[in-house]
Amino acid sequence: MLQGVVLKVHRPGERPERQDINEDRNPGITCQVLIYSPRHRCLLDDVPVLVRRGGMNDYELWEPRASSVDISGGSLSVEAQEADSPQVSRAEEMDGDHVVVAFLNDDLNQPVILGQLPHPSTKRRPASDATPFYHRRDWVRGSFSGVTEDGDWELNTTEAGKGAVDSAGAEQADTASGNAVLRLKQQAKLTIEIDGSNTVIEIDGSLVKIVSDAVEINNPGATQNVCRKGDGTLGHNHSITITGTADLVTGVVTATGVISTETDTMNEGSGSVKVGG
Repeated sequence: MLQGVVLKVHRPGERPERQDINEDRNPGITCQVLIYSPRHRCLLDDVPVLVRRGGMNDYELWEPRASSVDISGGSLSVEAQEADSPQVSRAEEMDGDHVVVAFLNDDLNQPVILGQLPHPSTKRRPASDATPFYHRRDWVRGSFSGVTEDGDWELNTTEAGKGAVDSAGAEQADTASGNAVLRLKQQAKLTIEIDGSNTVIEIDGSLVKIVSDAVEINNPGATQNVCRKGDGTLGHNHSITITGTADLVTGVVTATGVISTETDTMNEGSGSVKVGG
């Protein structure tokens, strides 16, 4: 087994410079890898990536990150003879993924990427006293998922981006990225249940049903409009008009009151939802 750093990533059908490759026989991601083991330095092209699932229908995709910058501040250079790069970049100063390469059947013509090594200059190194500490962490293009030592699961896309990095290798967030999408069949049903309570949120086709002891949709603001379970729409800018007559002899007062129609309804798409409590 040899260690290397990924220089380029090839997707199927995106390698016009290698017309001799049969995409039907090599349908997955392959990489150009610079081997930098102590006794070996060479360039391997079109190295396939080992995956856990790669069957006819069940499939897993891992696209390693290619090198794009030399984080030491120089120009990214693989070979010293490059005209604009008098010095070869050190492997640990390339921002590409560091991988382990082995050879199928002990054949040097059949390299395969077995997995990944932690990058020597990683920007994601966890501190031992980090709060919370994650037993499992997964960063991909700035999107994060993890499980804390308390057993909480978190999904966070606030730093999501296209993978662009600055000159120091730090990933740049992108305001256009980070959307979360859950796709269901047209007739599929999504159910969210809170264990030990009566709270159920159910989406069945075009019907959204919320069952709970208390449901509050609140649009904070000057009018503080609130819609509560069973109440309809309630506002705080009521105007009440009372008209009537009084008989001074008998002391009978007759009056009617009219509550004006609410004009400050909740704005579509705004507010927050709290379930329970």
